[in-house]
Amino acid sequence: MKYTTGICPECSKEIPIPDGVTWLICMYCGRKILGERALAGAAAKERQPVPGEQTHDAAVKEQSKSVADGASFRQGGELSHEEAVQRAAAQAQRVKKAKEQFAQLLFSIQDPLKHFKKNAYEESFRGYQKEHEETFLLFEDAYLAAEDRAGLLRELAEAFVTQVEEAQAQKSRRKQEEAMTSFNMSLVIYVNPALLDSCPSSGKPLAQELLAVWKEHFPKTNLKLSDFASIQGGFKRRFCYITTAVCESLGKPDDCYELNLLREYRDQYLLTQPGGEALVQEYYDIAPTIVKRIEREAEHSRIYQEIWQQYLLPCIRLIEEERQEECQSVYQDMVNALGQRYFYRNREQGEAAALQA
Repeated sequence: MKYTTGICPECSKEIPIPDGVTWLICMYCGRKILGERALAGAAAKERQPVPGEQTHDAAVKEQSKSVADGASFRQGGELSHEEAVQRAAAQAQRVKKAKEQFAQLLFSIQDPLKHFKKNAYEESFRGYQKEHEETFLLFEDAYLAAEDRAGLLRELAEAFVTQVEEAQAQKSRRKQEEAMTSFNMSLVIYVNPALLDSCPSSGKPLAQELLAVWKEHFPKTNLKLSDFASIQGGFKRRFCYITTAVCESLGKPDDCYELNLLREYRDQYLLTQPGGEALVQEYYDIAPTIVKRIEREAEHSRIYQEIWQQYLLPCIRLIEEERQEECQSVYQDMVNALGQRYFYRNREQGEAAALQA
Protein backbone atom coordinates (compact mmCIF):
# COMPACT_ATOMS: atom_id res chain seq x y z
CA MET A 1 0.00 0.00 0.00
CA LYS A 2 1.25 3.48 -0.89
CA TYR A 3 1.24 6.33 1.61
CA THR A 4 1.19 10.12 1.35
CA THR A 5 2.07 12.31 4.30
CA GLY A 6 -0.58 14.61 5.72
CA ILE A 7 -0.95 16.86 8.75
CA CYS A 8 -3.53 16.00 11.39
CA PRO A 9 -5.78 19.08 11.76
CA GLU A 10 -6.38 18.19 15.42
CA CYS A 11 -2.86 17.71 16.80
CA SER A 12 -0.71 19.02 13.89
CA LYS A 13 1.36 15.82 13.72
CA GLU A 14 2.55 14.41 10.42
CA ILE A 15 0.70 11.18 9.62
CA PRO A 16 0.87 8.66 6.73
CA ILE A 17 -2.32 8.49 4.67
CA PRO A 18 -3.00 5.28 2.68
CA ASP A 19 -4.01 5.93 -0.92
CA GLY A 20 -7.74 5.74 -1.54
CA VAL A 21 -8.76 6.23 2.09
CA THR A 22 -11.47 8.82 2.80
CA TRP A 23 -11.39 8.82 6.61
CA LEU A 24 -8.62 7.78 8.98
CA ILE A 25 -7.70 7.80 12.64
CA CYS A 26 -4.72 9.87 13.70
CA MET A 27 -2.04 7.62 15.19
CA TYR A 28 -1.16 10.32 17.72
CA CYS A 29 -4.39 11.88 18.99
CA GLY A 30 -6.81 9.13 18.01
CA ARG A 31 -9.24 11.53 16.32
CA LYS A 32 -11.17 10.60 13.18
CA ILE A 33 -10.16 12.97 10.41
CA LEU A 34 -10.91 13.52 6.74
CA GLY A 35 -8.00 12.48 4.53
CA GLU A 36 -8.44 15.53 2.29
CA ARG A 37 -8.04 17.87 5.27
CA ALA A 38 -4.82 16.15 6.32
CA LEU A 39 -3.43 16.36 2.79
CA ALA A 40 -4.37 20.03 2.56
CA GLY A 41 -2.53 20.68 5.80
CA ALA A 42 0.60 19.02 4.44
CA ALA A 43 0.43 21.07 1.24
CA ALA A 44 0.26 24.29 3.26
CA LYS A 45 3.33 23.28 5.24
CA GLU A 46 5.50 22.60 2.19
CA ARG A 47 8.65 24.73 2.23
CA GLN A 48 12.36 24.59 1.37
CA PRO A 49 14.45 22.74 3.97
CA VAL A 50 17.06 24.69 5.89
CA PRO A 51 20.70 23.47 5.84
CA GLY A 52 21.07 20.25 7.85
CA GLU A 53 17.33 19.64 8.07
CA GLN A 54 15.80 16.45 6.77
CA THR A 55 13.89 17.03 3.54
CA HIS A 56 10.13 16.69 3.53
CA ASP A 57 10.19 13.73 1.10
CA ALA A 58 12.78 11.94 3.25
CA ALA A 59 10.63 12.50 6.33
CA VAL A 60 7.61 11.08 4.52
CA LYS A 61 9.55 8.00 3.50
CA GLU A 62 10.95 7.44 6.98
CA GLN A 63 7.62 7.95 8.69
CA SER A 64 5.75 5.61 6.37
CA LYS A 65 8.37 2.91 6.90
CA SER A 66 8.24 3.34 10.66
CA VAL A 67 4.48 3.06 10.76
CA ALA A 68 4.62 -0.08 8.62
CA ASP A 69 7.08 -1.58 11.08
CA GLY A 70 4.93 -0.55 14.04
CA ALA A 71 7.82 1.53 15.31
CA SER A 72 7.91 5.02 16.77
CA PHE A 73 8.84 7.93 14.54
CA ARG A 74 9.98 11.32 15.55
CA GLN A 75 12.22 13.53 13.41
CA GLY A 76 15.54 13.95 15.16
CA GLY A 77 15.16 11.23 17.83
CA GLU A 78 12.84 9.17 20.03
CA LEU A 79 9.43 10.28 21.19
CA SER A 80 9.39 12.55 24.18
CA HIS A 81 7.69 11.30 27.33
CA GLU A 82 4.69 13.53 26.63
CA GLU A 83 4.41 12.26 23.07
CA ALA A 84 4.80 8.65 24.18
CA VAL A 85 1.99 9.05 26.71
CA GLN A 86 -0.16 10.75 24.09
CA ARG A 87 0.48 8.00 21.59
CA ALA A 88 -0.24 5.25 24.14
CA ALA A 89 -3.52 6.92 25.02
CA ALA A 90 -4.42 7.18 21.33
CA GLN A 91 -3.67 3.49 20.85
CA ALA A 92 -5.79 2.55 23.86
CA GLN A 93 -8.66 4.55 22.40
CA ARG A 94 -8.24 2.86 19.02
CA VAL A 95 -8.29 -0.61 20.57
CA LYS A 96 -11.36 0.26 22.64
CA LYS A 97 -13.27 1.46 19.59
CA ALA A 98 -12.11 -1.50 17.51
CA LYS A 99 -13.42 -3.93 20.14
CA GLU A 100 -16.74 -2.10 20.30
CA GLN A 101 -17.21 -1.99 16.54
CA PHE A 102 -15.86 -5.41 15.53
CA ALA A 103 -19.00 -7.46 16.15
CA GLN A 104 -21.08 -4.93 14.25
CA LEU A 105 -19.46 -6.31 11.11
CA LEU A 106 -21.50 -9.43 11.86
CA PHE A 107 -24.65 -8.00 13.42
CA SER A 108 -25.19 -5.57 10.54
CA ILE A 109 -25.81 -8.48 8.13
CA GLN A 110 -29.48 -9.40 8.26
CA ASP A 111 -29.66 -11.98 5.48
CA PRO A 112 -26.25 -13.16 4.25
CA LEU A 113 -27.65 -15.23 1.40
CA LYS A 114 -30.04 -12.62 0.03
CA HIS A 115 -27.48 -11.30 -2.46
CA PHE A 116 -25.28 -14.38 -2.56
CA LYS A 117 -25.74 -14.85 -6.28
CA LYS A 118 -23.42 -14.47 -9.22
CA ASN A 119 -24.90 -11.19 -10.45
CA ALA A 120 -25.52 -9.60 -7.05
CA TYR A 121 -22.73 -10.61 -4.67
CA GLU A 122 -20.03 -8.19 -5.81
CA GLU A 123 -22.22 -5.10 -5.49
CA SER A 124 -23.46 -6.24 -2.09
CA PHE A 125 -19.93 -7.00 -0.88
CA ARG A 126 -18.56 -3.62 -2.02
CA GLY A 127 -21.43 -1.85 -0.30
CA TYR A 128 -20.66 -3.76 2.90
CA GLN A 129 -17.01 -2.72 2.66
CA LYS A 130 -17.95 0.93 2.19
CA GLU A 131 -20.38 0.83 5.11
CA HIS A 132 -17.65 -0.37 7.48
CA GLU A 133 -14.70 1.53 5.99
CA GLU A 134 -13.97 3.34 9.24
CA THR A 135 -13.82 0.07 11.20
CA PHE A 136 -11.40 -1.54 8.76
CA LEU A 137 -9.18 1.54 8.91
CA LEU A 138 -9.30 1.39 12.69
CA PHE A 139 -8.02 -2.20 12.63
CA GLU A 140 -5.12 -1.23 10.39
CA ASP A 141 -4.11 1.74 12.54
CA ALA A 142 -4.35 -0.24 15.78
CA TYR A 143 -2.42 -3.18 14.34
CA LEU A 144 0.39 -1.07 12.88
CA ALA A 145 0.81 0.86 16.12
CA ALA A 146 0.62 -2.18 18.43
CA GLU A 147 3.73 -3.41 20.24
CA ASP A 148 2.14 -6.82 20.89
CA ARG A 149 0.29 -7.57 17.68
CA ALA A 150 -0.53 -11.17 18.56
CA GLY A 151 -2.02 -10.01 21.84
CA LEU A 152 -4.06 -7.36 20.06
CA LEU A 153 -5.48 -9.87 17.58
CA ARG A 154 -6.48 -12.20 20.40
CA GLU A 155 -8.09 -9.34 22.32
CA LEU A 156 -10.13 -8.25 19.32
CA ALA A 157 -11.24 -11.78 18.44
CA GLU A 158 -12.27 -12.54 22.03
CA ALA A 159 -14.26 -9.30 22.20
CA PHE A 160 -16.01 -10.23 18.95
CA VAL A 161 -17.01 -13.71 20.11
CA THR A 162 -18.02 -12.48 23.56
CA GLN A 163 -20.52 -10.05 22.02
CA VAL A 164 -21.92 -12.86 19.88
CA GLU A 165 -22.32 -15.11 22.93
CA GLU A 166 -24.06 -12.32 24.83
CA ALA A 167 -26.46 -11.78 21.94
CA GLN A 168 -27.13 -15.51 21.69
CA ALA A 169 -27.89 -15.78 25.39
CA GLN A 170 -30.95 -13.58 24.87
CA LYS A 171 -32.50 -16.00 22.33
CA SER A 172 -34.42 -19.25 22.58
CA ARG A 173 -32.64 -22.45 21.58
CA ARG A 174 -34.34 -22.52 18.18
CA LYS A 175 -33.48 -18.88 17.53
CA GLN A 176 -29.89 -19.53 18.60
CA GLU A 177 -29.53 -22.28 16.01
CA GLU A 178 -31.02 -20.09 13.29
CA ALA A 179 -28.77 -17.19 14.24
CA MET A 180 -25.65 -19.39 14.32
CA THR A 181 -26.32 -20.58 10.79
CA SER A 182 -26.63 -16.97 9.66
CA PHE A 183 -23.50 -15.94 11.60
CA ASN A 184 -21.43 -18.72 10.04
CA MET A 185 -22.50 -17.74 6.56
CA SER A 186 -21.85 -14.06 7.27
CA LEU A 187 -18.33 -14.80 8.49
CA VAL A 188 -17.52 -16.89 5.43
CA ILE A 189 -18.91 -14.65 2.69
CA TYR A 190 -18.71 -11.13 4.15
CA VAL A 191 -16.72 -10.54 7.34
CA ASN A 192 -13.51 -12.44 6.63
CA PRO A 193 -13.35 -11.64 2.90
CA ALA A 194 -13.81 -7.95 3.75
CA LEU A 195 -11.00 -8.09 6.32
CA LEU A 196 -8.69 -9.64 3.73
CA ASP A 197 -9.68 -7.15 1.05
CA SER A 198 -9.75 -4.00 3.19
CA CYS A 199 -6.88 -4.45 5.65
CA PRO A 200 -3.62 -5.25 3.84
CA SER A 201 -1.56 -5.57 7.04
CA SER A 202 -3.99 -6.76 9.70
CA GLY A 203 -6.68 -8.50 7.63
CA LYS A 204 -5.29 -12.00 7.26
CA PRO A 205 -3.88 -12.45 10.78
CA LEU A 206 -7.04 -10.98 12.30
CA ALA A 207 -9.32 -13.21 10.23
CA GLN A 208 -7.24 -16.27 11.13
CA GLU A 209 -7.33 -15.44 14.82
CA LEU A 210 -11.07 -14.82 14.64
CA LEU A 211 -11.69 -18.25 13.12
CA ALA A 212 -9.48 -19.88 15.76
CA VAL A 213 -11.33 -18.21 18.64
CA TRP A 214 -14.69 -18.89 16.97
CA LYS A 215 -13.81 -22.59 16.82
CA GLU A 216 -12.81 -22.59 20.49
CA HIS A 217 -16.15 -21.11 21.56
CA PHE A 218 -18.31 -22.90 18.98
CA PRO A 219 -16.51 -26.26 18.47
CA LYS A 220 -19.22 -27.71 16.20
CA THR A 221 -18.37 -25.21 13.48
CA ASN A 222 -15.76 -25.90 10.84
CA LEU A 223 -15.28 -22.61 8.98
CA LYS A 224 -12.45 -21.95 6.54
CA LEU A 225 -10.85 -18.68 5.52
CA SER A 226 -12.20 -17.40 2.21
CA ASP A 227 -11.47 -14.31 0.14
CA PHE A 228 -13.62 -12.23 -2.18
CA ALA A 229 -11.85 -13.29 -5.39
CA SER A 230 -12.25 -17.01 -4.76
CA ILE A 231 -15.89 -16.59 -3.77
CA GLN A 232 -16.72 -14.43 -6.78
CA GLY A 233 -14.95 -16.87 -9.06
CA GLY A 234 -16.56 -19.83 -7.34
CA PHE A 235 -20.17 -19.29 -8.31
CA LYS A 236 -19.61 -21.50 -11.34
CA ARG A 237 -17.66 -24.21 -9.57
CA ARG A 238 -16.60 -24.01 -5.97
CA PHE A 239 -20.00 -24.14 -4.28
CA CYS A 240 -20.99 -27.37 -6.00
CA TYR A 241 -18.17 -29.49 -4.63
CA ILE A 242 -19.73 -32.94 -4.74
CA THR A 243 -21.81 -32.49 -7.88
CA THR A 244 -18.81 -31.03 -9.71
CA ALA A 245 -16.55 -33.89 -8.60
CA VAL A 246 -19.13 -36.45 -9.74
CA CYS A 247 -19.66 -34.80 -13.13
CA GLU A 248 -15.91 -34.53 -13.66
CA SER A 249 -15.54 -38.24 -12.98
CA LEU A 250 -18.17 -38.86 -15.67
CA GLY A 251 -16.31 -36.69 -18.17
CA LYS A 252 -18.80 -33.82 -18.09
CA PRO A 253 -17.54 -30.21 -18.43
CA ASP A 254 -18.00 -27.58 -15.72
CA ASP A 255 -20.69 -25.82 -17.74
CA CYS A 256 -22.62 -28.97 -18.59
CA TYR A 257 -26.41 -29.00 -18.58
CA GLU A 258 -26.67 -31.05 -15.38
CA LEU A 259 -24.41 -28.81 -13.27
CA ASN A 260 -26.06 -25.62 -14.48
CA LEU A 261 -29.49 -27.06 -13.70
CA LEU A 262 -28.44 -28.06 -10.16
CA ARG A 263 -26.84 -24.66 -9.51
CA GLU A 264 -29.94 -22.87 -10.69
CA TYR A 265 -32.04 -25.07 -8.41
CA ARG A 266 -29.80 -24.24 -5.46
CA ASP A 267 -29.85 -20.47 -6.05
CA GLN A 268 -33.43 -19.93 -7.18
CA TYR A 269 -35.30 -22.51 -5.13
CA LEU A 270 -33.40 -24.20 -2.32
CA LEU A 271 -31.99 -21.03 -0.73
CA THR A 272 -35.47 -19.48 -0.63
CA GLN A 273 -37.11 -22.36 1.27
CA PRO A 274 -37.51 -22.79 5.06
CA GLY A 275 -34.51 -24.80 6.18
CA GLY A 276 -32.86 -24.43 2.80
CA GLU A 277 -30.24 -22.00 4.04
CA ALA A 278 -29.28 -24.36 6.87
CA LEU A 279 -29.04 -27.27 4.44
CA VAL A 280 -26.77 -25.32 2.11
CA GLN A 281 -24.67 -24.20 5.09
CA GLU A 282 -24.19 -27.80 6.21
CA TYR A 283 -23.25 -28.72 2.65
CA TYR A 284 -20.64 -25.95 2.50
CA ASP A 285 -19.19 -27.11 5.81
CA ILE A 286 -18.78 -30.80 4.98
CA ALA A 287 -18.65 -31.14 1.18
CA PRO A 288 -14.94 -30.27 0.67
CA THR A 289 -13.91 -32.88 3.24
CA ILE A 290 -16.24 -35.47 1.72
CA VAL A 291 -14.71 -34.98 -1.74
CA LYS A 292 -11.17 -35.23 -0.34
CA ARG A 293 -11.96 -38.49 1.45
CA ILE A 294 -13.68 -40.00 -1.58
CA GLU A 295 -10.65 -39.12 -3.69
CA ARG A 296 -8.47 -41.16 -1.33
CA GLU A 297 -10.56 -44.26 -1.97
CA ALA A 298 -9.12 -46.72 -4.48
CA GLU A 299 -12.55 -47.06 -6.13
CA HIS A 300 -13.50 -43.39 -6.06
CA SER A 301 -14.85 -43.55 -9.65
CA ARG A 302 -17.32 -46.24 -8.61
CA ILE A 303 -18.38 -44.18 -5.59
CA TYR A 304 -19.04 -41.13 -7.77
CA GLN A 305 -21.07 -43.31 -10.16
CA GLU A 306 -23.20 -44.48 -7.23
CA ILE A 307 -23.79 -40.90 -6.08
CA TRP A 308 -24.82 -40.00 -9.61
CA GLN A 309 -27.28 -42.87 -9.93
CA GLN A 310 -28.70 -42.72 -6.41
CA TYR A 311 -28.96 -38.95 -5.83
CA LEU A 312 -27.97 -36.57 -8.61
CA LEU A 313 -29.75 -38.14 -11.56
CA PRO A 314 -33.03 -38.42 -9.60
CA CYS A 315 -32.64 -34.78 -8.54
CA ILE A 316 -32.18 -33.70 -12.15
CA ARG A 317 -35.26 -35.62 -13.26
CA LEU A 318 -37.36 -34.13 -10.44
CA ILE A 319 -36.22 -30.58 -11.28
CA GLU A 320 -37.09 -31.13 -14.92
CA GLU A 321 -40.56 -32.27 -13.84
CA GLU A 322 -40.85 -29.20 -11.53
CA ARG A 323 -41.08 -31.41 -8.45
CA GLN A 324 -38.78 -29.18 -6.41
CA GLU A 325 -39.90 -30.31 -2.96
CA GLU A 326 -39.18 -33.95 -3.76
CA CYS A 327 -35.79 -32.92 -5.12
CA GLN A 328 -35.03 -31.16 -1.83
CA SER A 329 -35.80 -34.38 0.03
CA VAL A 330 -33.39 -36.35 -2.19
CA TYR A 331 -30.77 -33.61 -1.78
CA GLN A 332 -31.18 -33.76 2.00
CA ASP A 333 -30.78 -37.54 1.93
CA MET A 334 -27.54 -37.15 -0.04
CA VAL A 335 -26.07 -34.61 2.38
CA ASN A 336 -27.02 -36.76 5.37
CA ALA A 337 -25.79 -40.05 3.92
CA LEU A 338 -22.48 -38.76 2.57
CA GLY A 339 -21.89 -36.70 5.69
CA GLN A 340 -22.38 -39.73 7.91
CA ARG A 341 -20.20 -41.96 5.75
CA TYR A 342 -17.30 -39.65 4.94
CA PHE A 343 -17.36 -36.78 7.43
CA TYR A 344 -18.93 -37.43 10.83
CA ARG A 345 -17.88 -41.08 11.12
CA ASN A 346 -14.28 -40.25 10.23
CA ARG A 347 -14.28 -37.42 12.73
CA GLU A 348 -15.67 -39.63 15.48
CA GLN A 349 -13.05 -42.28 14.72
CA GLY A 350 -10.33 -39.64 14.88
CA GLU A 351 -11.58 -38.35 18.23
CA ALA A 352 -11.73 -41.90 19.61
CA ALA A 353 -8.20 -42.59 18.46
CA ALA A 354 -7.00 -39.37 20.08
CA LEU A 355 -8.60 -40.37 23.40
CA GLN A 356 -6.91 -43.79 23.29
CA ALA A 357 -3.50 -42.33 22.51
